[in-house]
Order: sequence, then C-alpha cells, then structure tokens
Amino acid sequence: GWCNSTGGYGPGWHEEWGTFASHSSKSPASEACCGCGGGTLRAAPVAPPAPAEASTQASPQGQIAHDSAGGMSGDSLAARKTWNGCACKRSWTLQEGQALSCEGYCCNPDQDTLGEWCVVEDEKCEEETWGYCRPLGLVPKACRDSPPNWRDSDGEDCGSYGLAGYCTITGGYGIAWEKDWGSFEAFSKDGYSAITACCNCGGGLSPDSCSNEPGWADKDGDPCESYIEHGWCNSTG
Repeated sequence: GWCNSTGGYGPGWHEEWGTFASHSSKSPASEACCGCGGGTLRAAPVAPPAPAEASTQASPQGQIAHDSAGGMSGDSLAARKTWNGCACKRSWTLQEGQALSCEGYCCNPDQDTLGEWCVVEDEKCEEETWGYCRPLGLVPKACRDSPPNWRDSDGEDCGSYGLAGYCTITGGYGIAWEKDWGSFEAFSKDGYSAITACCNCGGGLSPDSCSNEPGWADKDGDPCESYIEHGWCNSTG
C-alpha cells in the first residue's frame, strides 16, 4: 500500500510525490488512518503470545529460499500489476546507469530490498515510468504490529525487517536475509518471530481496537482505505 505497518511510506508511494503532509487537507494519513499508524485507539484486551511457527521457506537441503529473487526473468507468466493497480509491461528495459531488463513482467534486476518492480504500460496511471509489484494473490488490509514495538532477540524492529529487505509482506525471506542467519524463529523474542509479530512480514493483527478519523480524505480525495489498498503508508506512520 501507500503506507505500511510502521507508519512509513509503503511500496506504492513514489518519493517524487512528496510527504503525506503535502497531500493532506487536515491531518496527514499517518495521524488519521489506523493502517498508517494513526487513528484513535480504544482499550482492548491483550492477546496472549502466539507461538513462533516454524517457517515453510526452507528448501529440503535446509537452505533459505528467498521470495523476491533477482535475475532477468519473473517467477510467473501471469500478467502483473503495481501496488497502484497499473499494468506492467511483459518485457522491458530501463536505462539507469546500466541496462536493467526483465522478460516476465516483474523482476528485481538491481536487487532492490523492497522487492520486484516493473516498467508500466501507462505512465499516467502510475505517475511514474515504474512501480513496485503487488504480490500475486495479496489482498491488502489494515494491520498493526503485535505486540506493539516488538523487537527480535538482536534488537531489530518490524520496520527494520521490512525496509532492510529481511522479509516479504507474504511472510517469506527477503532478498537481504543471509542464509547463514538461519530462520526467523532463531531470532524470536517473547514467543514471537517477525512472521507472527510484523505486518511487514505477513504477521500482526487487524486493528480492531482502532478507528480512522471519521470522514477523512486527503486533498486529492483519497480516503484511508486507498492508502492501504495502494501501499502508500505503514501502521506506525
């Protein structure tokens, strides 16, 4: 979406668009929207720790399999779209110092820590020549890291896991996760691993105890739901 679960900018937000505040008629999305780290929290019972489930991302040889592989071809021939819903070109080359090419809609030829991206068919749709690809089958929803302010046994928080490319939004190992680190569970703390605690990593909880600012929309008319749908923000603002 335009935002993510730590209140920052999501994979659908382009830095050329400026800040959340520059698009706000009142308060920015990071203050108004539950899915972007804002909204109004209501008292809610604290859920017991969920067990750190075993990861399913290891290969039969015990090697870590990354969800967002680099390379020159995508992992599927199915037509793909960006987080903003814009169609990706099936084959493309982008010249940015070096030629970056793809033969399967979405690729990661420059090893971007935020994952696969594509050159779009319609620049007016994306308002850019390229965009990050929405994972196949993913249905965006508002989410809160749970427990709040969780950190792993090394002190890394949920925001770090997402921004550094340690995990993917579908719960897999990101491009920056080193195989010799082992599994996510090896860094669990208080009964949680990144894939159970962090929205960035496919975990977290629906923010049922939070209410969006009633009637809020930015100056372009986009409500809180658009920020989640298009990956513009995260839930900590």
